[in-house]
Amino acid sequence: MSLWGSAVFGGPRQDARQRVHTQTATDEKLSIKILQLDPLARSLGLSDIIYLDGIIDTAAANRFEHEVNTRNIESAIVHLNSPGGNLFEGMRLGRLIRKFGFSTYVGRWEGKALTKAAWMQHKNKVPGECYSACVFAFVGGYFRYLTDASTIGVHRFSKTTASSSDLALAQVISGQITSYLSEMGVDVALFELMSQVSSDGIRIISETAAKRYRVVNNGYQPSSWSIEVLKEGIYLRGVQTAWYGTGKANFICGSQGRIAFMPMYQAGDRAESISKAAVKHSFRVDEMFLPLETTEPPVLDLGKGYVGTIVGLPEEYISLLLKAKTVGYAVHPLNPGIFWGFTVDIDNAGEKINNFINNCKYK
Repeated sequence: MSLWGSAVFGGPRQDARQRVHTQTATDEKLSIKILQLDPLARSLGLSDIIYLDGIIDTAAANRFEHEVNTRNIESAIVHLNSPGGNLFEGMRLGRLIRKFGFSTYVGRWEGKALTKAAWMQHKNKVPGECYSACVFAFVGGYFRYLTDASTIGVHRFSKTTASSSDLALAQVISGQITSYLSEMGVDVALFELMSQVSSDGIRIISETAAKRYRVVNNGYQPSSWSIEVLKEGIYLRGVQTAWYGTGKANFICGSQGRIAFMPMYQAGDRAESISKAAVKHSFRVDEMFLPLETTEPPVLDLGKGYVGTIVGLPEEYISLLLKAKTVGYAVHPLNPGIFWGFTVDIDNAGEKINNFINNCKYK
C-alpha cells in the first residue's frame, strides 16, 4: 500500500495532481540539489543550501540522508517545492530534517546552475508550492519560513488501493499523523483542517493561518514562562529560542519589593567580543529601547556563550512590562546603528507576570 497526496484543481496545478497519481508509472522522484558554502561564508553565519523539488517518492528520505552524511553538512536551509507524494516518506524526510537541525523554506530554484554567486545575490530563487506530503517534510524544519508568494496546501490523505479494513487503517494513519504533528510542534488542529478537504482537492493555508497552526514560525520557537522559588528568592523566567540564539529574561524579586532584571543572551563565539565592545545596554519593551543604568562594565561574559548583566528595574519600566507583548534585552557598541540582543514573546504569560510583580511588591 502506498499513500499519495493530491494537488489542486484546475489550471496548471491540474497537471501536478495527475503527475502525483501516476508517479509509480513514470518513476518520478524528488530532485536534490545542494550548494555548499566555503568556510569563510559559514563563519559569517551562512548555511549550506539544499533544494528539494518534485514528487516525494518512497526512497527520497534515504537519498537525502545519504547526501547530507556524504557531504558532512552540519548546517543547512532546505527549500521545498513539491506537489506531494508518499505520506510516510514525507514524515521520514521531516524527521531527518529535524534530526539534522535544518531550517525549511517553501521556494524553488530556476536557473541553469546553482552557484554561490547567484545565491548570494538571491538570483533565480522564486516562489514555490508545498502541498500534501510536502507539508509533513516542511514542518520538520526547526525554523520554518514561507517566502513571499509561496503557498502551502493540505487535504485528507488517500490511498491507491481499497480493502475491507479501510476504517481501521484510517484510524491508525490518523493517529500517526496527529502524533507526528505534535512531535514537530505543530498544532494538531491542523489535522482537523486536513480532514475537511477531499483527497482530490487542496486547501491553501494563508500565512496568518500557517502561523496560527504553527506550521510556520518565521525563526522563533514558542516562548515559555515560569516562576521558580529558589533559596536566593523568587524568579520569573521567560525563555525563547530564535534563529539568532536563545534569550532568557530573568526577573528577581529582591528586598522591599524591588525587582532586578538579569538577561542572558546566547551570543556563542561572539560573547567575549560583545562584552568588550559594549558601552551601554537597554531593556526592550515591545518596540522601545529603554536605557539601563549600571556600573562598568555594563555587560558581562557569563560563560557558555552567554552575555548579560544584572540591574535594578525602575518602577516605570515595571509598569510597562505589565502591558507588554514582548520583553527583551539589547547590547550597544559605540556605533548607535548596531545592537545585539533578544526578545521573548509574552503570549499568554501576562497573568503570570502580573502575579509575580504583585507578590514581590507585597511579600
